[in-house]
Amino acid sequence: MDTDRDGVVDRWLDGFDGTDDGYRSLRVARERLGEGHLLGELSPDVTWDLVVEWTTGTVTSDLDVEFDFGFYATQTRHAMNSAAVTPDWSCPGRLCGTSTPPSSAGEISWIALSCPSEITPQDVTLDLSDDGGTVAVVGLSESITVETVLLKYGQRLDVFEGPVTEGQTFTTGEAAATYTQEKSAFPETNTTPPRSNSNPCPESYWIKYETDENRWFTGGDGSKNEGPSPNGTGQTDGGQT
Repeated sequence: MDTDRDGVVDRWLDGFDGTDDGYRSLRVARERLGEGHLLGELSPDVTWDLVVEWTTGTVTSDLDVEFDFGFYATQTRHAMNSAAVTPDWSCPGRLCGTSTPPSSAGEISWIALSCPSEITPQDVTLDLSDDGGTVAVVGLSESITVETVLLKYGQRLDVFEGPVTEGQTFTTGEAAATYTQEKSAFPETNTTPPRSNSNPCPESYWIKYETDENRWFTGGDGSKNEGPSPNGTGQTDGGQT
């Protein structure tokens, strides 16, 4: 959303964070937004722009993609009979802000684990809850010490300090430290450089699991790491779900 109409997107919809790796497939976009999404509350003198940017994964020619959008609004006003002005449309509570709350603070878009020594996806087994808000470490190599677990959801980053033990669970919204994303980074984190989507643990070795892409990334100890690189398989390891 461009809420001040200056040509720059200043608010991203859930799961679309504007980084180079923030693109989602059309299928995922439809799953996340197709049933409705609460854009927010506008004052009478404000106009917002909805910005859609898309790219192809491979070289493509003569490709047409059609997008259909329906916008629904209800006026905020005082009414003695509120039922008489209730909107005649509906969508899931998580998306439309109804009284049905989600079971956690948000669906996890990526999970990162940091380690003082090299770590690979084969060293850990994760189990993601059905609601996407909790991850359990159900398997961990004896030679590995996980110092930090990071959960990215929406525009927030939860940082859980270890050491992590096998069987431990982590839920969004329950971390002692939570940071807000600005562009692709989290400037208030106490690391050099700050944590970011492409480099979640700049001062240590790390692995990162992208839940939407079903894919692992790995990073170095900061001195030789400039961002993530695929682990070569393009798939989860060790039975992650």
